[in-house]
Amino acid sequence: MPPFFYTRLQARLEKKQVLPAAFWQVFGKPAVSLVTLTLLVVLNVAAIRYFTKLSKQTVTEQRSGIQKFAQEYNLGASSVYADKTSNP
Repeated sequence: MPPFFYTRLQARLEKKQVLPAAFWQVFGKPAVSLVTLTLLVVLNVAAIRYFTKLSKQTVTEQRSGIQKFAQEYNLGASSVYADKTSNP
């Protein structure tokens, strides 16, 4: 190995560092990392609950809209196969 290989390699790796050292000093602390992770989990749970509720409301509104349309035009949704009281 050429002399000072390790020193040059280490200097090159430090030079290509993507994030500054100040970032790692702040987010390298376990307390900050834990708070950040907790915040992300809470936001994800809130988003999932919000979009699930929104999706249920949309389905309910679509069903009620279809039922209103059917009632307005006197369209019944009865079927021959739906009547279980009649004998074959």
